[in-house]
Amino acid sequence: MSVPTGLPTWWNLLTSIADQVSGETASIEPLLRDGKFEAAVDAILAKTNKNLFNEKLEHLLRFDNSSELVGAVRLLPILFPELVVSSNLDAVLERLYEISGTPFENILTGADISSFRKLNAKGDRILLKLHGDHQKPSTRVLSCAEYDGAYGEKGVARRSSATSIATRPCCFSM
Repeated sequence: MSVPTGLPTWWNLLTSIADQVSGETASIEPLLRDGKFEAAVDAILAKTNKNLFNEKLEHLLRFDNSSELVGAVRLLPILFPELVVSSNLDAVLERLYEISGTPFENILTGADISSFRKLNAKGDRILLKLHGDHQKPSTRVLSCAEYDGAYGEKGVARRSSATSIATRPCCFSM
């Protein structure tokens, strides 16, 4: 949903970060071809420090121009006025719902999913960002260890998400 606004695909994002932090993308391309994006993040992090990775990620996912909100994403506030679940880290959905006059009352990251049930019962307008926020590194779920922590057998997002989200019509955006 964010690509028509000018933001990169995951593939392009990770290859750009790899190129910027190490000047080398050959080691992550096979991982990306196999859909192992978390392993690609681990490979990038092995060649740089996490602060530089975070800086590049935040820069590449920055979204400031509301006039670039184009494509199918523009229909979401009409079709899904109350609940959107997204795996995107960027702020496209937040900005879109703001300019449509229906800002989210609550924006939760995967780590905050345990509060979803209470907010959902109140009928609040909610954006649930399963993989976190590009400006808040502590909320992100990108590496293998972070995925295991969030969605593994004992992950908080895994335990709470399936039953909670199924209670209301929602859009899942990737």
